[in-house]
Amino acid sequence: MYRTPYTTDILEITFRTDTGLLIGRWMRPVSPAEMRTGYETMLAAALHYDCRHWLLDIRRRSHSDEETARWVTEEFLPQAAGQLHGTLYMSVLLSPTYLYEVNSRPTLAALPVETHRSYRIQYFTDEREANDWLAAKVEK
Repeated sequence: MYRTPYTTDILEITFRTDTGLLIGRWMRPVSPAEMRTGYETMLAAALHYDCRHWLLDIRRRSHSDEETARWVTEEFLPQAAGQLHGTLYMSVLLSPTYLYEVNSRPTLAALPVETHRSYRIQYFTDEREANDWLAAKVEK
């Protein structure tokens, strides 16, 4: 049911064979370089499992700076979707405080939720809601 192909003190990645979801849990605050490495490791696992449905738990992770946020949304996610040959669906689990901050930041607040051509991203504070949203995307 669960396979954990990658785990360190920074990031734990689990693939759920029952739902087809790839789960990345950040284990501690990280530097921008560690954050990029973590995203690239998620992509490597996604390619291994041919999985375009990701849940990212960033509640323990440090917040991304503007440059890293731009890299994720403008470079990494579109390229990842291209390598996975389809739309990448990502639910992001964060704390209520961080959700408020995300909505207040011009770079992230301007990100069109559910409208980017190559990926869809949605923010959640409840893990069940995050899983339900992804499960609905897997069924499509």
